[in-house]
Amino acid sequence: ILGIIFMPLKAQWAMTYGGGDKDEAFSIISTSDNGYLLLGTTTSFGPGDYDALVLKISASGELEWQKIYRTSGDDKIFDAVELPGGGYLLAGETEVTFNTIDKRTILLMIVSEEGELITSKTFSLSTNYQEAALRIQTTSDGHYLLQCLYSGPMLNNGFIYIKVDGNGNLKWARQTVNARGIAGVVAGGDKFLLVEGGQGSLNVGLYDSSLNYLDHQKFSDGSAHYYDIKYVLDSNDGGYYLVGGFSSDELTPSYTDVVVIKLKSDLEILWQKTYSANIEGYVKTAITTDDGGLLFDYEALLKIDSSGAIDWERKYDDFYIAALVPAVEGDGYLAVGKTNSRGEGNREAMLIRLNLNGELDPSCNLEESINHTTTDLSLVQINDTPPNWEEVTLTESSISMATGVPEVVTHLICPCQSYIYLSPFQRVFGADGSGRVTDPQQILIRNTGCGQMNWNIDSNATWLSVSPESGTDAQYLTLSVDPTGMSPGEYTGLLTIAAANTFNSPKSYSVKLKIYGSGYVEENPPFGSFDTPADGSTVSGNIPVTGWALDDIQVNKVIIKRSPHPDDP
Repeated sequence: ILGIIFMPLKAQWAMTYGGGDKDEAFSIISTSDNGYLLLGTTTSFGPGDYDALVLKISASGELEWQKIYRTSGDDKIFDAVELPGGGYLLAGETEVTFNTIDKRTILLMIVSEEGELITSKTFSLSTNYQEAALRIQTTSDGHYLLQCLYSGPMLNNGFIYIKVDGNGNLKWARQTVNARGIAGVVAGGDKFLLVEGGQGSLNVGLYDSSLNYLDHQKFSDGSAHYYDIKYVLDSNDGGYYLVGGFSSDELTPSYTDVVVIKLKSDLEILWQKTYSANIEGYVKTAITTDDGGLLFDYEALLKIDSSGAIDWERKYDDFYIAALVPAVEGDGYLAVGKTNSRGEGNREAMLIRLNLNGELDPSCNLEESINHTTTDLSLVQINDTPPNWEEVTLTESSISMATGVPEVVTHLICPCQSYIYLSPFQRVFGADGSGRVTDPQQILIRNTGCGQMNWNIDSNATWLSVSPESGTDAQYLTLSVDPTGMSPGEYTGLLTIAAANTFNSPKSYSVKLKIYGSGYVEENPPFGSFDTPADGSTVSGNIPVTGWALDDIQVNKVIIKRSPHPDDP
């Protein structure tokens, strides 16, 4: 008997992540557990400055853990790689002060599989420059290459390539000399292809793993256009894709055409094309596809085949793509960026899952019509010297970063289904051998999708109870624990929330209980501190009082007293 089984594509969807202020995702990487890491920045959960934001999500976009990392200035994460032994290497920028001068500089972090901070440091070229690490690539020797942008006075701009090991230790740093617009790729892990853009020309150099010269080609079309290559990618046939744009003005560039050049392995041009739809925007992301083609975005998303022909083209309403990654299931792509009108409002990080044709669920209504024209370029080979590099010394410093767990709200934009959201992200209880236990705590369940959500809840732990056990849409749930007869130790209970026709049903919610031995409370009393007024201050009249208090089980109350006045009763 001959049978044919038709497997439907995974449902396509769109989600936002944020907290109501400015939240943005710059990059996304796939992880070994068939999930993703979203990398960006937020102002929703701090005192006003930008904090680095990292979200670990499942293949269906469900939050698994969330972290913010902050200094006293702005902090942003632009790229990451997963480390072989577990955890992640993160790269971006942070704002620091050198000799009273505020500047942005290169930030490098190592975090655990659960996002706990292990190492944080900065690399700086000079106090006169602004610097940022944009991308990380893995090399064949198990090290990592950071592509870093620097900008300084008198148009002294360019790129620094920094090589580090898996512990973030600096191996070497190389800087472009009198070059603009350098973009590069690790070719097969042990060679580097670097492209320098210029007026009417492109200079392509091939280097070994220490940036020593191997080969080069230079191409020119004699025009006044300034070529600006943003991405250099390995093709699956031993060649390379160069992706960028050109502009008539180098100082204030305006890009309306995307440039794509396919090089053979010997650096000769196989084909060269421009793509235009009369919209302005530079190339923000590009990836190669399994069929040997290319997928890139510049305010519109284009998929081309290995000959440069357009397979499909898409544009999405109020969604600004920053990065692309193939879906872990292999049947589509994920695009991440920002939206200005959806979710909690203001600016939100947004993630969409597309099929292999760039299509969303029909209920999304996000797609806009777009039509590109294609033109052949006329770059020809000329003789010239390759881009020049020199070794530079960087200032390396440890930097202290505070960490926290934000309350990121996830909104399902489409398809039109209900979506279970629970806040806060986790609840923790404490108890001791004397019968003291944390009072009942509440969590909020609500629907951040569309339609009505009828839900019910089950607990897998006899010591954990929840009330009510069923309801409709938004409601506060009361959690309580009963540690009677339980031995000292740490316990985790799971609540399972189920709702019919709901996108993320069933959803699990973790509740932790830590039981201490008898006498623990007496040996470890509550502790805390006043923030204002400052210690030793002399104050009078009505004054603001701020501070904090913590305890392993709970703080019952805080009492503020003053010395009696003679006129007091």
